[in-house]
Amino acid sequence: MSVAARIPVLGLVAALSGACSPATADTATPEDPRDRAGIVSPVSASEQAALDVLRNDPPQAGEVRPLLDSISMSAGDAYTAASGQFCRPIALQVGQDVSNHLVCRHEESDWAFVPRVFGPAHGGER
Repeated sequence: MSVAARIPVLGLVAALSGACSPATADTATPEDPRDRAGIVSPVSASEQAALDVLRNDPPQAGEVRPLLDSISMSAGDAYTAASGQFCRPIALQVGQDVSNHLVCRHEESDWAFVPRVFGPAHGGER
C-alpha cells in the first residue's frame, strides 16, 4: 500500500478509535435522586406538598391527611421494591377525583415520584 493510500486509512482508524473510547469527564454522575432515570418530577403544588408530608411527617397506611385547600392525601403500606428502593403508593384526592401515584426512596435519599410499571402513567387515574 502506498503512503498516499495509508493516510485516509489512518484517518479513519483515528476517527473510529475516538468514537469507541470510554466516556470523558463531561459525563456527570448523578448525585441527586431526581437526576436519576425513572424519577418523575411533581407537576402540581399538591404533588410537591405530598412529598413534603412524606419527608417531614409520614402518614400511617390508610390515614388521610389534608394537603392544600380541598386536597387530601392517603398512603398505602410501604414495601421494598425489587430495585432495593423503599416505596409507597399514595392517592391525592380533589373532590371526587383521585390520582394514584407511586413514590420511592433509596436508602437515605428523598421521596420522589416514580413511573408506575402497571396501570396508567404517573397520576394517570384522575
